[in-house]
Amino acid sequence: MTIFDLMNLIDRMRDTAIVVTDADLDAPGPTIRYVNDAFVAMSGLARELAIGRSPRLLQGRDTDRRHTHALGASLREGRACRDVLLNYRADGSPYLCAVEIHPVHDGEGRITSFAAFEMEVERRRGRPSAEPFGRWRRVVSTALFASEVVPGLHFGRAGHAPGSGFARGSGFGSAPARTSAVPVRH
Repeated sequence: MTIFDLMNLIDRMRDTAIVVTDADLDAPGPTIRYVNDAFVAMSGLARELAIGRSPRLLQGRDTDRRHTHALGASLREGRACRDVLLNYRADGSPYLCAVEIHPVHDGEGRITSFAAFEMEVERRRGRPSAEPFGRWRRVVSTALFASEVVPGLHFGRAGHAPGSGFARGSGFGSAPARTSAVPVRH
């Protein structure tokens, strides 16, 4: 897949919110570097108001801190993770957001940023499921798992493509070595 193929794929995945932050997890960070149109539509937050701020601005009094702390712990260990959070739109209305976050590495394997792929979900009625997201139904019907969005930035753990300095078998289409309480499955 070329970078142009990937950009076309991302363009077709307009319903998936994408947020890219820097790698500084200490408050007030991380700092948002990029959001797409789907993020703007889902959160109601204008792009220019999101960029330069922390994703924490979407959290509110009923956001479960156990979930945000678990995500933060996974990211501090360099692990991809996912969970469902109660976030708040710019107008103050709450929404459930399924979020999957991946570390982004430079060519030497250092984490330079994080990329989050998000979609709004709603709680389902009925029996609990063994699947991590089994009790949730997607409101937005797509998800994106990309190995490369910008040349030189790689998603996943260090190691994936020949010639990139990354080992075979990780990155695009594979699960990270370890995950958070809710495993990432591709």
